[in-house]
Amino acid sequence: MSIRSNIKVTDAYGDTLWFYRHSDGYPRGPHGAVAFLRVFMQRVANGEYRDNSNQSSGHLVVMGSTDEYVKGWKASLIEPTSGMHSDIEWLYTCNLEKRQLHVAMVCGDEVKQVCVIRFKHRKRAKVWHIGKPMFSFRDARKKK
Repeated sequence: MSIRSNIKVTDAYGDTLWFYRHSDGYPRGPHGAVAFLRVFMQRVANGEYRDNSNQSSGHLVVMGSTDEYVKGWKASLIEPTSGMHSDIEWLYTCNLEKRQLHVAMVCGDEVKQVCVIRFKHRKRAKVWHIGKPMFSFRDARKKK
């Protein structure tokens, strides 16, 4: 089953760009949206990508086009769109100004924020859950 999602990119200049992810829009897993967006947001935090939505968002489309699951009929997993779609289950907001990724579950017209991931320059992201955690991001290091 395809899990659809929107990605909303905002910046300090008041610009907002919308993207649609037709499949693999769930948060978890190596091909999930959070793993994909963590790479993008960490690059913004590190200064590799600009912190304005107009210049950095092209990288989302390019990053999505290198995914092994993209077939010839699609240019990228990430497609520009004019706004929030009615068939999505997840909404991801990349706040470039605050270096935050907001993860929200969408059910009809209701949008419920699940967690916020904050990024710092060359550091691991910290996760704050809002309410009861629906999933967790664990450190992959083995405990000794």
